[in-house]
Amino acid sequence: MVLQVVDHSGGLHALGEVAALVSPKCRCQPPTPLPHSYYYLAKSIRQIHGVDITDALLDQLDLGLPYLDSLLLYSQLPLGDSWIAKLMPSGEGAAKCVAPWPDPITAAIALASTGVGSLAVDLRFGYERYAHLIAEYAESVGAELQLLVTRPLNLPGDVVFHSSVPPYLRERYIKAVGDVSISKGAVQLGSIGLGEETCSSQQRDFAKALERVAMVLGLDMGIFDDLVSQGVLSQSYLQDFADPRQLGYLVKWDIIRQTPGGWLPTPKLVYLYGLYKSR
Repeated sequence: MVLQVVDHSGGLHALGEVAALVSPKCRCQPPTPLPHSYYYLAKSIRQIHGVDITDALLDQLDLGLPYLDSLLLYSQLPLGDSWIAKLMPSGEGAAKCVAPWPDPITAAIALASTGVGSLAVDLRFGYERYAHLIAEYAESVGAELQLLVTRPLNLPGDVVFHSSVPPYLRERYIKAVGDVSISKGAVQLGSIGLGEETCSSQQRDFAKALERVAMVLGLDMGIFDDLVSQGVLSQSYLQDFADPRQLGYLVKWDIIRQTPGGWLPTPKLVYLYGLYKSR
């Protein structure tokens, strides 16, 4: 169920209780997204940030990873897009008050993926046009969703106007004053308490991204030492250390490239290897 709360106050208001909140007033990192959210997460990242991570997330699913691995994602994406991996949610567990990182839609999807039964999401700072993304995901997982907005959006569900909404906007939809629902009439909105909360997030060292590739694929780091130091490795030499499946992922992620009779390191491998050696 989606409920829109049109609110022009500086506060945070909801109809009834909510289990979690996404707001700029919160400080906790959103939780690390779980696999059943990947379709919606990829849509969110693509539409809001312009980077397509769909194929990378599908590879992580195929590799059996239990949650989104941002270090591996950093290695999977093209160099020009890898920055998005550093913005992915990385909180440990589902906090009750979550910061909109990297944006409120992605944060809300990550939060809902943990099984939160009800949540409020503050979209009043420029993200209202992406509301359909979290509304669709919340519907798919059965979470009750309240969207804090500055104007009614074209979404199914009820709309509640806070008393702070000016008459020129409210009277297009309903004539009553105070806190009022379009479908139910007068209601009582309550303030959402922020409270004090202790939260933690994963400590991510992106200089270890290449090591993460080796660990996930079951490779020895020596194969990358040889590729970077020698420039070209023969087909037979590389096949002594990597099977076709492992080679396939390295090629797909543009970490190595085939040349007649052997394999070359890519600019991405040289970059990741440089980070690895710089620690």
